[in-house]
Formats: sequence, structure tokens, C-alpha cells
Amino acid sequence: MSTSPENKPVLAGDSRLAGVLHLLGLINLFAWPVGLIIQLVMWLTAEKDDKLVDAHGRSAMNFNISVLIYSLVGVVLTFLTAGIFIFAFIPLLLVLMVIQIVGAIGGSAAAKRGEDYRYPLSFNFL
Repeated sequence: MSTSPENKPVLAGDSRLAGVLHLLGLINLFAWPVGLIIQLVMWLTAEKDDKLVDAHGRSAMNFNISVLIYSLVGVVLTFLTAGIFIFAFIPLLLVLMVIQIVGAIGGSAAAKRGEDYRYPLSFNFL
């Protein structure tokens, strides 16, 4: 592992596959479980052999799990408040969608450079 001019760690590995792992998250915007399942399968098949794919797959999966948790909390709060929380939940979902789009593009670009990437508002589960 070396460092780039900005002192960010540079990982060796398949930058194309690592970038694709981020872009697959965009499928979740239209067909939620499909993108998650494809990301998971691709990440699990390549994580042991490639540190770059492992780091980026882990980051993408952490973000998807975080979005799932945010969504479940929003649904429960909407139910418990008899629908009042829906006025906060819809803007939250829109913000998460924008973060998904920007994060997928940023993560893919970081993978191309061999740099690590972390999504905003993402918990580290894996």
C-alpha cells in the first residue's frame, strides 16, 4: 500500500470491479433488493483476493445497511405518530437518494484512483 500525493492510502486491486460495486447501488433506487443482492454476491466472491474490492464493497454494503435502518426507523416512526412523521420521512428519503447517487459516483471515482471511500451518514457495520 502506497500513498497518493494527497497522502490518501492507495490500495492495489481491480479498480473496475470496485467502482462497479458502488454503481450497482444505483439499482437500489428503482429495484431495491436487486442492487443489494448483486453487490453482496460480487463483494463476497472477490473480497478475499482483492483488498481494493474488499474495502469498497464493505463501504457500499455499510451504506446500504444504513439506508435500510434509516428507512425502517422512518416507517416505524410514521406508524407510531399516525402518519405525522411522513412529512419528515419523505425529505429524508430524498436526501438519502441524492447521497446514493453522489456517493456511487464519488465511490466509483475513488476506486478508479485506488483510494478508500466512505459514504456520508453511513455506519460501519462490516
